[in-house]
Amino acid sequence: MSRHSLAKALPPSATEQHREMLTRSFDIRGLRLTAIAGVLFMEGEVACYRTKKLAEATAARLLGYARVVNRLRVVPQGHRRDAELAEFVRMALRSSPDLAGESIAVSALDGKVTLGGCVCSPVARCEAEALAWAVGGVRDVENRLRVKRPSPGNGRVSAATGISPARR
Repeated sequence: MSRHSLAKALPPSATEQHREMLTRSFDIRGLRLTAIAGVLFMEGEVACYRTKKLAEATAARLLGYARVVNRLRVVPQGHRRDAELAEFVRMALRSSPDLAGESIAVSALDGKVTLGGCVCSPVARCEAEALAWAVGGVRDVENRLRVKRPSPGNGRVSAATGISPARR
C-alpha cells in the first residue's frame, strides 16, 4: 500500500471549522491538516515555540488524534533588537511565580537568548527555558542554568536512607 493511499481526508465540514478556529486562535499562517494512517500532520507557520506546542495539543484534542506530527515552523513576526529581546525574556521570567526569587541572567545576540545563573530545581530550569522560547523574536535558547544542590542539614530526607540528615 502506498503512502498516498493511506492518506485520508479529514471530514470537510468539521475540519474546515477546526482549521479556521486553530488559525484564528493561534495566528497560524498557511495551516494544513492531513491525516495519514491515524496520525495528524500539522503544517504552517507560527510566531513562537509556545504557540507551536499549544496549537499541537489543541488540534489533538479537537480532532481526536492520539498522535500528532507537528511540522509548524516558528517564524518570528518581526525582528527585535537584542536589548529589547533580552528585556522581554526578563519580563516573562519575572511574571512566573515558579521562578520568584531565582537569579537568572539573560543576554541576547542575533535572536539567540542565553540564560545563566542558578535555579533551585530542574523544573525551574525547564520553565525558564520554555518562557524564553515563548517570547516572539527568539530564534534559539541556550540554557546554561545550573541547579543548586541542597546543602546538608537542610531538613530534607535523604534518598539513600529515607532519614532526614538531622536524625542520622
